[in-house]
Parts: sequence; C-alpha cells; structure tokens
Amino acid sequence: MTGRPNQAKDAQDDSVATRLEKCESLSTGHDLNLADLNLLAVPAQTLHLSSLRTLNLRHNNLTSLPYVLLIVHLGMPIRHVYGIRVDFVECFPLLEVLNVAQNHLSHLPPDLGSLQKLRKLFVQSNQLRSLPLSLTGCTKLDQLFAQHNHLQDIPDEFALLSSLQILSVAHNQLTTLPKGLSALVKLEVVDLSGNAALTDVPENLRRLHDRHAVLHSNLLDIEGYKLSSQQYIRRQARRDLITRALKVKRAVSQSLKTQARDMAMHVSK
Repeated sequence: MTGRPNQAKDAQDDSVATRLEKCESLSTGHDLNLADLNLLAVPAQTLHLSSLRTLNLRHNNLTSLPYVLLIVHLGMPIRHVYGIRVDFVECFPLLEVLNVAQNHLSHLPPDLGSLQKLRKLFVQSNQLRSLPLSLTGCTKLDQLFAQHNHLQDIPDEFALLSSLQILSVAHNQLTTLPKGLSALVKLEVVDLSGNAALTDVPENLRRLHDRHAVLHSNLLDIEGYKLSSQQYIRRQARRDLITRALKVKRAVSQSLKTQARDMAMHVSK
C-alpha cells in the first residue's frame, strides 16, 4: 500500500523527464509540453530551458506560479542541501505562448508583464479573481483567454494592449468594462458571455461589431453571433479564403477579357 504513492511519483518523474528529453532533443528545443501530469509545481528541471518559446502546463494541479524550487547541492552531508526560490518569469524570458489553463491558480505572477515577447496567454478555468496590472507590459500580446474564473473587473490599463485581437473573459463575475477597450483597433473577438452582473456595456465598445467582432454577454448579442473565439477564427478563415478565391476569379476573368479584346484588335488590324 505504501508503495503506490511512490510509484505514482516515479511515473510522473519519468513522464517529465521524457518530455524534457524530447524538448531538448529537438533542433530548436523551444516547445515544452507538460500538460496532464498532475503536477503540483513547475519542475525544477525546466529552469535551464531559458530559450523556451512555448510552455504548456495545462490541466495540472498548480496553485501558484511565482517561484520554481531549485535544489542546490553544496556538498556533503545532506544537511548542506538548500532550496533556492527562483522567479518563474525570469526563467523563461523568451516565452511567447504560456498555457496554464485548467489548474488551481488563484493569482498570476505580479511581474508577468516582464515577458515582453508573450503573444498568447491561456489562463482559463482557474480561480483567478484578478489579472496582474503588469500585463500591460506585454505589448505583443494578441490573444488572452481568461474565461471560467472569478474575475470581477478588467483594469482600465488593459486598453494599452494595442496588439490584442482576442479577449475571452466569459463566465466570470464582471460588472464593468474599460471604455478604452474600443480603442484597440486590432481587437476582433470579445467574449463576455456568462457574466450575470454585467448590465452595461459601453456604447463605444458595442461599436466593435463594425470590425466584425464577436461581442456578446447575457444582455448583449450583436448580429446574432453565438460563437466561441475559435469558431469565429475558423469562420473568418473561411471567409478570407472565399474572398481571396473570388478576387482571383475576377482577376482571371478580367485577364481573359483583356486578352480577348487585344486579340480581336490584333485580328482587325
């Protein structure tokens, strides 16, 4: 009976080691997938992977991200083994995609905004009550998925996220929205559904539908859209493909007409 927890821990360690080895064996070594491993903390073995671009920690049992515990052996005997806490953000300065969805996070690192290359952040299905104000430092952030948390507001300063294209904050406890969000010219998707206390959406934010945005809540449904962010992206991709095909068709048709006209003029001469 007593061996089972140790066996589970050994199996987890083997899985982590296997995925780390796979990451390191790749020519780039930029992507690390540690999803679905029942992790209680970010493994210390990841600390040397400072060139990581993508880190997937989805569906684990993480309760916080501020630090990674690094065990340093300073000699024998064992009483000379010390634990050093290392800042999570400092470990992965080149991170572009961070997925910590489906954990038990109650907060995010306050210095998360130091990840200046971060483009996609997945924090949905946690226990977050707020998002760090420092996120405004992630000027390249274009996708933020924070649905199914306990968010009560979005900082007004988030209007500074000029690269933001997708903002999903569905199924939270929002009561108000920053009016400055409508100034984000690249914003295409805003999912506000499932926020029962959100009774007022600023008029200038409603105008986002002029840029083909998905904007809906319990009280707002523009143009009948009931799409998830990913569904919207797929629909837009199909529309773009059709638009390009029609442009090519028109261009070919015009070219054929021009050739026919030139040929007719040549024959008449």
